[in-house]
Amino acid sequence: MTKLEQYNIHIKLLSYLPFWVLVFLMTGCSQNREDRNVKTKQIVNVIEDLNEVKQIRKATYYLENSESMLGYVNGFTEFVDVVSELAEKPQFVEENIFREFYFINGAGANIRKTYIGNNPSKLKSKLNPTGFRVGDITKSDLNNMFQIALDNAGGDSISIIFSDCIYDIGQSYAPFNALATEGKGTRSIFIKRLINENIQTVIIKLHSQFKGHYFPVSKRGRIPIAQTRPYYILIFGEYDLMNKYFNDEYISKLKGFDAMARFFKSKDVKIPYHVTAENLKGSFRFDRNVSNKLIEVEPDRQRLDFQFSIAVDFSALPLSKSYLESIQNYSCSENYSVSEITPSVKKSVNVNFTPTHLITTYAQINPYGKLEISLNHSTPSWINETNSIDDKDIKNDTTQTIGFKFLTDDIREAYEHVNHGKRITTFNVEIIK
Repeated sequence: MTKLEQYNIHIKLLSYLPFWVLVFLMTGCSQNREDRNVKTKQIVNVIEDLNEVKQIRKATYYLENSESMLGYVNGFTEFVDVVSELAEKPQFVEENIFREFYFINGAGANIRKTYIGNNPSKLKSKLNPTGFRVGDITKSDLNNMFQIALDNAGGDSISIIFSDCIYDIGQSYAPFNALATEGKGTRSIFIKRLINENIQTVIIKLHSQFKGHYFPVSKRGRIPIAQTRPYYILIFGEYDLMNKYFNDEYISKLKGFDAMARFFKSKDVKIPYHVTAENLKGSFRFDRNVSNKLIEVEPDRQRLDFQFSIAVDFSALPLSKSYLESIQNYSCSENYSVSEITPSVKKSVNVNFTPTHLITTYAQINPYGKLEISLNHSTPSWINETNSIDDKDIKNDTTQTIGFKFLTDDIREAYEHVNHGKRITTFNVEIIK
């Protein structure tokens, strides 16, 4: 039986789990303790088996091999090193995860996948200009590439794309109009896939030595260059699998790593939180009946402001430490501001979970009412810095990609659409005088 068949069976078993528990409770009084223990162990074993399903069954790799990519495989470059590393990711080797490798190029109905095989050694033998010359290397079609990759991601399968992420718009008289149009196509592809599935997307920016030809978006011809150029890896997969196999620590160690961004459906993520008296200025009491409700609140007598902290457990979110601890990624309701976010493993007496962070918030005037603190989806600064609107001076540009913001903005907008807004999670506190 394949892993996928096992996965489907486990999901069906899980749907009946409440029924089994009910039957167990109804019949427990008429059975001896030994029988009840056996049934309990059976239920526990089912739950443990379900947990074991959380692993990748298949990883599919797509290497864009249009002519603009040849410069990345001209010699032993950082690009070659990273492709080789991901092809033989130690975790994949240890778990004997099945891997398939493809070249992909062409456009529209003529887009072509060229099967390289399932042996990483065969892939590595192709990482050179000769090996890359397969199919229609004159064209690339990002939208179709994303469609193909997304079709092969989900459940226990992931997809990985290597590309320079430059839209092939042909010889357009209005290149940025064409880029915007292509970007909207990307957004639609993602929305359709995200409606019913919790697919996470990771975009990684890396740099590599490049010796080959650059093809300007706004004019005909080619420009020979020998310099550092950025390229990108996009990984698509189920939320939990992406967190397990592609954490920040592993990604940041890839050779030539520059930056990364994660896009995910946040409405299914539950974040435990509770008000604490940490960093307190002023005074309050906890309401005995309502969680996260403060009563008898009094501002600090000297400064006339009120400050307290919320303990939160962000461990379920696939966000970097820097993202979670950046004040700019938070917003508050009127009169309140976030002053700092600090790591914490201190368990307060009124908290039934181990917090990862403390969010300290304060009000300088009128602290009373219903407070909302939100962690928001924010566009990382590196995305705007990477975007270029002109590739005429490409020989002096080692960090930017023309039209990159069209790509990332439309992926972000797709996730915002299915998330119904920019908030990742919101913490609500009622504050009563």
